[in-house]
Amino acid sequence: MSGLTAVANTNNTEFRVKLASVTFTPAGGSAAALVANAGYSFTLGSTSFTGVSNNLGLTSQSGSITRGTDVLTTTQSVNTVLAVSNTPSQVKVVFNQPVDGATATNIANYSINGLTITNAVVKSGEPNNVYLTLASGTNTLSGARQITINGVKTANGAGMTQAYVGSVGLNENVAPTFTASLVSPTSIKLTFSANVEDTTNGITLGDLKVTYGGTDLTETGASPQVLGVYADAGLTQPITSASATSYGTVYVKLASGTVTDLTKALTVTPEGTTVTDTLGNVWATNTVTVQ
Repeated sequence: MSGLTAVANTNNTEFRVKLASVTFTPAGGSAAALVANAGYSFTLGSTSFTGVSNNLGLTSQSGSITRGTDVLTTTQSVNTVLAVSNTPSQVKVVFNQPVDGATATNIANYSINGLTITNAVVKSGEPNNVYLTLASGTNTLSGARQITINGVKTANGAGMTQAYVGSVGLNENVAPTFTASLVSPTSIKLTFSANVEDTTNGITLGDLKVTYGGTDLTETGASPQVLGVYADAGLTQPITSASATSYGTVYVKLASGTVTDLTKALTVTPEGTTVTDTLGNVWATNTVTVQ
């Protein structure tokens, strides 16, 4: 039998062989690899081993084995933990081995000091990675946070030998909000809690809905009532395309004669998820009453 190696610290009284490298030749057949879960008998002849001190051959010995299934026995561990770019409510954990889905998606196996983890997912094509989602608005300060991970297994069931304790730098994840004021019969000023941007389409009418007296104002057609979003109070700089510019205030231009009765409610509601602050936090979508 080839491929034998002595077991350390046994004074050459114990040996092991890698079954994946052993072949079996049936009567009248050709050599082939051992089949998983099949039984095999073997005989060690008198010339297989000799004594070191007396050079005597081994007495013939027979035995049997059942070929098992090869299993990856490397234990699980964490390679790195990092914040997901432009998504302050997500943390990416990279493991050294493909993860077991059940233990990897159990949020009880993760903790970040002072924060709440609401979800853990393994994305298709990323077997070593787990994405953690933090409760929105719970991280009010940017900075390093301690993270502890334990109990996550490999896809083959090998566990972690010890808990991982490290740190991850996170940005605050508070959604930007705005206040709204009617600065003239044709202009609504939106003032944001943090500078916002829309690098996909620019901050345009598609991001907003304006309602007056309980009815949505029209943005298209022959006589639209909402005419555009502007970067300046003079309504001379329309925001028409995506850019890296961020805004602390913008102005919504209304058609003349649209707002005639100040006793009627005038509201602005954010729509869509492409408007964010400069850290990537999507703006809050609650309806705001124009003052």
